[in-house]
Amino acid sequence: GNLFTAESLDEIADRMMEVDQIAVTYKGNTFTMKDVCARSDAGQSGTTYEYPCVRLTPMDLFEETRWSFDESDRLTWYNDLIHPILARPRIARFGILKNFCTSGGANANDLPDILKSFKGSCDHDLLLRTNGTYALENGKPADYANPTSLLSDIGDFENNYPCKICVDNMYDGLMAKMTKGTVGMFQLLMFELNKIASDPAHANEQDAQMMLPQVQKAFAMVKQASVEEFWTYFVTRSLYAELGAVDYMNGYAFLMASLLPACLAIFGGDASQCPPATVTLQEARDALLRHADHSFSAVNTGGSPFPLWLEDATGMFFGSEPVGGSGIDMNGFVHPLFGRLNSPLMSSRYFDLEKAGTAEWAPLYGAPNSTFNPFDLTQDPSWPLVQFDPIYVWFMASVTEVSASCNNGKVGGTITGNTELDQKTGAVAATRMSPEWCTQYNEPTGTDEIRTQTHFAKMWYDLLIDSDPFLGINQGEDDPYSFTTGQGCDYELTGSRYSYTGQSTDDILYSASRDLYYIDEGVSIGALDTSLLIGDVEPPNGEYNFDNPLKRVGAIQNLYFLNIPSKIVDRVKNCNRPGGPIEDLTEEDAKEILRQFKLKFEDDWSRDWDDEDSGNVQFVAFADGTFVSHSNSFRLLHSCY
Repeated sequence: GNLFTAESLDEIADRMMEVDQIAVTYKGNTFTMKDVCARSDAGQSGTTYEYPCVRLTPMDLFEETRWSFDESDRLTWYNDLIHPILARPRIARFGILKNFCTSGGANANDLPDILKSFKGSCDHDLLLRTNGTYALENGKPADYANPTSLLSDIGDFENNYPCKICVDNMYDGLMAKMTKGTVGMFQLLMFELNKIASDPAHANEQDAQMMLPQVQKAFAMVKQASVEEFWTYFVTRSLYAELGAVDYMNGYAFLMASLLPACLAIFGGDASQCPPATVTLQEARDALLRHADHSFSAVNTGGSPFPLWLEDATGMFFGSEPVGGSGIDMNGFVHPLFGRLNSPLMSSRYFDLEKAGTAEWAPLYGAPNSTFNPFDLTQDPSWPLVQFDPIYVWFMASVTEVSASCNNGKVGGTITGNTELDQKTGAVAATRMSPEWCTQYNEPTGTDEIRTQTHFAKMWYDLLIDSDPFLGINQGEDDPYSFTTGQGCDYELTGSRYSYTGQSTDDILYSASRDLYYIDEGVSIGALDTSLLIGDVEPPNGEYNFDNPLKRVGAIQNLYFLNIPSKIVDRVKNCNRPGGPIEDLTEEDAKEILRQFKLKFEDDWSRDWDDEDSGNVQFVAFADGTFVSHSNSFRLLHSCY
């Protein structure tokens, strides 16, 4: 027979769910699979009991196996794996790829000598994902040109691939250099501020005394990890403008087609008082950047990038502000000679960081005859190089407190007093311009609480990354089955594992003719050896693929791994344990718990194995006797005497 039918797979999934819920009560405590399995963590500190137990099964081919993730497991996957290990590192490296390792990158000429030969090494990869014509010319479908997929590519490059060599080496070097520069910038700033703060004759003595402690607090937070975090969010800001510009253009034109008549009605047909019907691509990018830099909104946190409102998210057409934003403005400033400047550490020009401590040191405010004065631009007109330096702004925001919360409220329409008009525009704003980014897991949600500006900025950018056109992921709802990372062959970033429900047997067999992975898509142990888990198969293991798909799967094997008694004793002391830690469990206790657990597992899994009317699948369990003098072989021999 063939097990890979929707009906049989449902039967297997149901039995797996049953044994996953096995519990053993011993000396007044209840022990579950997560107490006795070999691993119940995500490989990250603090995640024990907050991730599914490790087991290997062909059922991981299918999305229906996602039942194995409960709410706690899904949050661990999101908080400890998706953002810190997948999203943030790849977004950070995307910034390097685009700006340094492509011929047209903004910083392509800044590669160090050792990497000069790698200039342009990522051109091919960037073009494949951004130019449909180029993708077709290189044997890819036109829709292969999806910039978001570069985040998947960056993680899949081989170590000896020139683009990866350029990106990784440039990233490491840039982060070290940026950290050193940020430390130097704050040290010189504190040095100069201290001179003013300790000079009773200086007009701004008290201003400096107020500013210096905040600068000192910000300086204490400067570590390479925090600089890398800044870089990730700075790159996310630019990605928002790049990936969202076309959608912004189309969405803006669509909305204006229905809203402009209302605006004209408000202003008596004077089109000059209304926004334009369409915008250019550059105007779209600028609007998205302005949205990212705009004040954080406790009305609707996701907000709207369209510049139509008053600051309080009301009064459509009576203002020119977007709704929501990160709350941290990293747009820099317009220099009278050099135009807009907003690169991290542009303050190095002001402080002349490269020559600080040498006889050639020449900061823009002069030395030794200093005109340093952040409080008087007439005396120190170059201070904006520091004041608007994105990295300075970011770290100062980390010590600046605000009161806010994450909310999915409705953005307002017009406030003309014309009921029909106000209701019409209000309905459009509520349904099309009020995204629901916030989840119950964002803190704080609903009620304003005091946090730092960077807390809310990181919240906003993380929610942006979760939204379309980025990852399209739902915190607390998605898992490795409903959201794939593209790390495994035949899986795509933002895809999902195959769902067999409602599918034909031929479709199920075809989809299963792929590499089989554990839930991490092969990151830890690569593709699994199907000969261990799939048998009585046609074509044979190692010979089937999408070109030569499966025709039949007659048997499958699940492997469950349990801990040794001494490790169980340690496991149950963990503070994450549901029901509380157990401090007094002995190894003898653990052996007895294991014995009972294996008996129950074997009985539950093998239930009705000899009943031909119990279903299409025959279930047989084998438990080893390690540490507990109990196995199938032992029980069989024991029953003979």
